Amino acid sequence: MKSGSLEKAEEYIRKLETECEAHFEEMDYIYVNCMRARYCHLCGNISMRDQYIADIQNQLSGDVLILDLFDDLYDFCELMLEIDRGDVCRNIGEKLKALVEQTGIANMQRKMTALEMDYVKKTKDRERYLKTAGRFYELTEIVEQENRSMIVNMLYLRKSLERARERCRKLEEDAVELTEKSERDPLTGLANRYRLTNDSEKIVEQCFAEHKPLSFEILDIDYFKQYNDRYGHQAGDDCVRAIAALIRQMESDQIFCARYGGDEFVIIYSGMSAEEVCERAEKLRQDVMALQIEQRYAEGSFGVTISQGICHDIPSSGNKNWDFLHVADQTLYRVKRRGRNRLCMTDIHGREIEV
Repeated sequence: MKSGSLEKAEEYIRKLETECEAHFEEMDYIYVNCMRARYCHLCGNISMRDQYIADIQNQLSGDVLILDLFDDLYDFCELMLEIDRGDVCRNIGEKLKALVEQTGIANMQRKMTALEMDYVKKTKDRERYLKTAGRFYELTEIVEQENRSMIVNMLYLRKSLERARERCRKLEEDAVELTEKSERDPLTGLANRYRLTNDSEKIVEQCFAEHKPLSFEILDIDYFKQYNDRYGHQAGDDCVRAIAALIRQMESDQIFCARYGGDEFVIIYSGMSAEEVCERAEKLRQDVMALQIEQRYAEGSFGVTISQGICHDIPSSGNKNWDFLHVADQTLYRVKRRGRNRLCMTDIHGREIEV
């Protein structure tokens, strides 16, 4: 109606009557009748317009939450002034004004004062008009001050939200960093024992579900205690870091690596054959020797070496990560009894696998 599309307005009013009116509550009749009255006025259907005006007055005489209809009744009062029905405007305006004053909302009070000014202007009551205009000016000042305060508050809120977002971003970064630190060995950068426990159990479960081969390798540095005694703990840390760097290069979707503690490391191979695992393990052993880290204490050797025990099998129901780890540990001791600087592979039952 405000855009002058009366045909479209008629279409929607008809839909209200045919599709929605059966579900109307008391308030719905009032604001729809306000719209109907405006529509009839624009169409020149004065008799129907006046009928809707009478209906609205009757409906407002009951127990109705008038303030919930403020905008509709305000527009209706403007229509009443337009058609010289000041009596209706005054009656509804007085009810609205009393309720609006109770709210203390300056903008609503200003709208009611503007409506009162239009009404008084028609009655040519100059003294009352000037008084109402003064009140309108006061409320305008209050509204503008509220608007300025609202803008300041909005800017403050925006800044606060930006700061909050920045704090959240920093907290998220800190959380990621803390998680990383809690799961990483600080000396080597490899996964620590906590991460090993969590991830290895998931790897075992996945290999069991997909019926894929799984290998757990435990390796340690040969004669590492003697190395520390001879060269010092700082050199011992450097040695551990150097070997850990080689192990980190092995990490992939199929290979998980962790520092088990001291000079011990764990490597988990998932979905790889015994031959593939032994090939990777042997390459690591050769790469460690290629570092040529001096170790004169070792029997018959002048360089640091490693010993490797591997448990290789397809997980069955009931197998846990510690089952594989325990057998790999026993296999490592079998290597040590044979002279170190070598590797050995067994199945989950400790039977040696020839590759």
